[in-house]
Amino acid sequence: MKNFKKIAALFLAIVMVGSTFAGCGKGSSKKEEETTVDKSSWTPEEYYGVDGWEAQEKVIDDNYRNYYHIFVYSFADSDGDGVGDLNGITSKLDYIEEMGFNGIWLSPIHQSTTYHKYDVVDYYSIDEEYGTMEDFDKFMEECEKRGIKVILDLVFNHTSTKHQWFKEATEYVRSLEPGEEANIEECPYVDYYTFSREKLSGMRVLNGTDWYYEAMFSHDMPDLNLDNPAVRQEIEKIMKFWMDKGVAGFRLDAAKEFFSGRVNKNVE
Repeated sequence: MKNFKKIAALFLAIVMVGSTFAGCGKGSSKKEEETTVDKSSWTPEEYYGVDGWEAQEKVIDDNYRNYYHIFVYSFADSDGDGVGDLNGITSKLDYIEEMGFNGIWLSPIHQSTTYHKYDVVDYYSIDEEYGTMEDFDKFMEECEKRGIKVILDLVFNHTSTKHQWFKEATEYVRSLEPGEEANIEECPYVDYYTFSREKLSGMRVLNGTDWYYEAMFSHDMPDLNLDNPAVRQEIEKIMKFWMDKGVAGFRLDAAKEFFSGRVNKNVE
């Protein structure tokens, strides 16, 4: 065992010496030389290579931006009420630009019953804690002056139970007699969500009835039925409304849960 340890120690010493010698050889000098080359005056063709530069030219530069993610509630309070707001963000645009950002991603700003705003009551509104639509328009105007693009966080996996669609759907469901099935011709909004008298996975009881509704995240966040063409049309209208306001794009919340556990449906 002692001889084995001696041999092992000798072998390790040889490897270490060899590594030291290798580190002082031409390879090291070449590496050092490469890292000190000043490439600031190189042409694009030299920097990327001809093929690489041609590929670069085909890229839409405007799609590549540094986005600053803002949770509005806690970012900048302009009126002293202890809650961040849109005017607060507008006052910080120079600061954001100076940091090197040319894009802003806003967490949900729509009317909601919670501080996080991921349970939307009205997709066409600004939550009153964050300001008004006029404040949003001013914010967008100031962003445009600075070349800053804005994307919104949109929540289409679910709505709030306070959303008018869900309120009308549940009012209708509550009016049904025992054993009576829902009729979407009588109430189209009942098909905006998923209702069942059978308690399936992710279903919550509709209090005071023998009905359940799908709500994977929380009882106050009922899931939208994204297989319904009418719901998809509503989403298109909502997106168009905000794009007409100058919004450049959207971050889709909970996209992998649109159809939970169904990868192909989520991709579609």
